[in-house]
Amino acid sequence: MQQKNVQLQSLKQIQKLSPQQVLEVRILELSTEELVQRIETELLDNEALGKGAEEEENEFTQDEEQGSEDSFGASEDVLRDPEDDYDSGNSSSPSAMDVASWQIRNEVSFNDQLMEQLGEASLSEDEVFLTKYLIGSLEEDGLLHKDLQKIADELYLNMGVEVSLEELENCLKVLQQFEPAGIGGRNLQECLLLQVERRQSDALKPLLTEILSNYFDDLCGNRWEKIATQLQLGKEEVERIRKEMGKLNPRPGGSLFTGGPNTNSILPDFLLSVEDGQIQLMLNNAIVPALHVSESYTQAIEKASNVAKMSKKEGEELAYIRDKMERAQSFINAIRQRHTTLLNTMRAIIDCQKEYFLTGDESALRPLTMKEVAALAKVDISTVSRVCNSKYVQTPYGTYPLKRYFIERFAPKKNQTDEDITTQEVREKLKEIIDSEDKQAPYSDAKLQALLAKAGYDIARRTVAKYREQLGLESGRMRKLL
Repeated sequence: MQQKNVQLQSLKQIQKLSPQQVLEVRILELSTEELVQRIETELLDNEALGKGAEEEENEFTQDEEQGSEDSFGASEDVLRDPEDDYDSGNSSSPSAMDVASWQIRNEVSFNDQLMEQLGEASLSEDEVFLTKYLIGSLEEDGLLHKDLQKIADELYLNMGVEVSLEELENCLKVLQQFEPAGIGGRNLQECLLLQVERRQSDALKPLLTEILSNYFDDLCGNRWEKIATQLQLGKEEVERIRKEMGKLNPRPGGSLFTGGPNTNSILPDFLLSVEDGQIQLMLNNAIVPALHVSESYTQAIEKASNVAKMSKKEGEELAYIRDKMERAQSFINAIRQRHTTLLNTMRAIIDCQKEYFLTGDESALRPLTMKEVAALAKVDISTVSRVCNSKYVQTPYGTYPLKRYFIERFAPKKNQTDEDITTQEVREKLKEIIDSEDKQAPYSDAKLQALLAKAGYDIARRTVAKYREQLGLESGRMRKLL
């Protein structure tokens, strides 16, 4: 059979996003902090985009009119108008929410606090340089996971600085005296030992040091029976040691931040409060600068009345100005659209989880999918996904990612027909069972499976293990107490 190449034509409809839609999608995905960085970059790239209220650009401007269509910012009530609040039907004024009462994180970085302590230390110029380099080598948890020899090699290769391991060791000892205790530990064991060293002398200090120094593997494996036998410890003494060990911080770097446990401390994108049984919502735009199209560019366009009589050079200049202005206006419009989409999506989430937001009761969270929210907000599912990606809401009950409010439905088995049961509810029941167990004879995952089935939650043993791990709970052997 002879084969031939045949060219066929077919008609296919393909939806292609416009440049403006692409820009809006990219802006929507950004968190508040990322948006501020994106704005700063755009301000550098496009001189037609102005920062602040338009009047600030020229204090002698004759145009005192507020809220021009080229202006974007708080002065225009784009960031803050009554429709930007959600009050669950309450007609009270938006001023009922005291914006100043929301605590915005103090911008003090990990390095800043250590550098401040370094400035108070009595060190030579060379020692200050080396300690600064060590500070820059710390991980987010506050530990130095990098080998000192590797740091010495980096200094020589990158900066031409020759340094001995002894010099680095001495500088590291200085760093390890900084607050909080444990900073600069080269591993978890050293980190915990540094904290115990600063403990005031008491009967437990030598025991804590002994266990961390010589029984660290047994400690990590929760083998307290072996530790108690080796050190001839009684049951009450073991319990006191366990309690004191639990007070030690394995991530000392986390306590250097006012806003969270690491350098990516959370800045909420939404602020939600409950007053007199009414929910109020607003965007957290405190750090988002106002934007406008530059007045000088607008005036240049207005003066160019007769394009036909322009020279080639003047025409090119005019085209350049128009391109910059269009880019600036498109960017402003994209941010406006971002605000509208964020608020509409968050309002839909609140409507679906209203009882939780009113009470803070975890059990009030109901099964919810992004498809449901998308239908309510009249947007695409992909839009909801972009809104919920890396976005946080500050509530009276804590600051949480939006993804937290999408609760998976528990798949019923056998005679179980209640489709409104959530995996959150199953996890809570699991935690309740584990909390009430005999800690000297904790339940295995198989036993937990049986107890859950008896309570009406028929799930597999591996699912029990998954939920237990999600709750941050250890296996039965690791939960056992003497």
